[in-house]
Amino acid sequence: MPLFQADLHLHTDIIPPRRVHGMQPSELAEALVNARLDVAAVTEHLPNLKSGGLARFAEVRLRLRDRLGEESPYLILGAEINAFFRGRAYHFGYLFEDHFEGRYWPDLPPDNMNLDDLVGPYRKHNPGVVIWNHPTWRDFSDTSRRVVTEDLFGSGLIDGIEIANGTMMMQEGHKGCDQKTSRALELFREKASSWAAPIGTSDAHRPDLVGSALTAFKGDCPQDVFRAIREKATAAVVVRQELREALSGQASGWLR
Repeated sequence: MPLFQADLHLHTDIIPPRRVHGMQPSELAEALVNARLDVAAVTEHLPNLKSGGLARFAEVRLRLRDRLGEESPYLILGAEINAFFRGRAYHFGYLFEDHFEGRYWPDLPPDNMNLDDLVGPYRKHNPGVVIWNHPTWRDFSDTSRRVVTEDLFGSGLIDGIEIANGTMMMQEGHKGCDQKTSRALELFREKASSWAAPIGTSDAHRPDLVGSALTAFKGDCPQDVFRAIREKATAAVVVRQELREALSGQASGWLR
């Protein structure tokens, strides 16, 4: 059974209020050509997905097919959503399972919704998986830690946890990344490994970061990424040597 590599957190948008610029669709397409990935997910922040993000996704897919034809990576439409769980806001990646080859697009969810509503009523009509993005980016106090470990992971509402984020590890746009990455690994060891799949992504907003961290999985085809996540049959892979060195001794079998 072949091994596939996926980058499941990519941006072409602009993040307010910091004005962190994403890539142009042409830049992302070229970066994906060079990265030689099997699967890629374009996960615009939800407000930006609603204001031009679907057109940018379509342009990336068209450019890839013009360059690579049938060798193009399997491109997933996703959204980075600000959602609430037990009164606290977190970022979640929603990866749509539908390939959207026709002329229609999904009805996008509202931002700032409750995670229960995203996973329950919304996912019923829009199949997909939910990834907890950069889980230790925001407050990681004892209170939030207890909420997360005792409630969120045990809730069955998330399918994967992003334990390797290339952008955070390269200190691009996020502060205290080494400490927060260590906390994500610690959290995964303690509570998440039996409830969520380990996910590696680049969270790239610029071409040179695409593929800096990946999700590896085995399957018959790239579309098996959804099955692998649901079955927790994935591995988070750190690609860049400098990232490996920064995290030496912390992998413990999940981060490779």
